[in-house]
Amino acid sequence: MKMVNRNKIQLIMAMIVTFSLSIMADNPIHQDSLCSLFHIARSKDKNEIHYLLNLRNQQIPDVTNPIKAVWIMNAENQQEKPLTYIQQKFAYGIVYDVKTNDYFKFHFAGYSKRVFELKRNALNQFRVFTLSNNREIEVTQIFIHITGGSFWFPEIPVIELHGYNPKTNNMVTEYIKP
Repeated sequence: MKMVNRNKIQLIMAMIVTFSLSIMADNPIHQDSLCSLFHIARSKDKNEIHYLLNLRNQQIPDVTNPIKAVWIMNAENQQEKPLTYIQQKFAYGIVYDVKTNDYFKFHFAGYSKRVFELKRNALNQFRVFTLSNNREIEVTQIFIHITGGSFWFPEIPVIELHGYNPKTNNMVTEYIKP
């Protein structure tokens, strides 16, 4: 497979952001958001949780809530819904460890073993990063395999972390056993 060079990826990403902004302008939940940072999909259903950059003044992340999480209900005509209080506090919500104007360190409410960072990339855009096998990757998707269990204690044999290495542009997939 031929490697796509960085300039082509940057052009494609700029086109996606421009297209996303035109769609988000008509959608009240996205008015403060510049772009989708990453999303979580699950084997349980087609619905996804999208994590959006929440900007103030169109330039700086809102320090009180820099990342906004919303459900995209793909099983219900892509209707958007906020996370419930329980989902926010015990599962998919974000817990911030560090908050500054340009840097945010966080983990998920339901999984504190993995640390993530919201910071500027080489193109001066805010993106989410984490370490995978001692290398920094830009996170694009998390996929949670749910095989049973209950609401409070789901059986999750593996979590897939997808992203790419910003130095090499190689796609990276890590399989995490929680």
